[in-house]
Amino acid sequence: MTSKEFIQRKIITKLYSLGKWNKNHLLIDNLESGFPVHCIKCIKKEVLQLIKEGILATKKSKHGLAVSLNIRRKEEIETILNKELFFSL
Repeated sequence: MTSKEFIQRKIITKLYSLGKWNKNHLLIDNLESGFPVHCIKCIKKEVLQLIKEGILATKKSKHGLAVSLNIRRKEEIETILNKELFFSL
């Protein structure tokens, strides 16, 4: 698993655990909280990539861009979250 995939999985996990589906959205600035400061640029980049892939849905609000998980891609999102990680020692 590459670092991009790891960051994307962390983003999806955070939104999933908060129950952010369709109309229940989270501002990107609030999504960044809980991640290390040096990763904020990476987080924004991967959020934009997930939006392009259609995994995240967007909504404009008066405070900025908000994202949520796309309910139409629920099966794909759950398979991403359920992937087993295999590490070689």
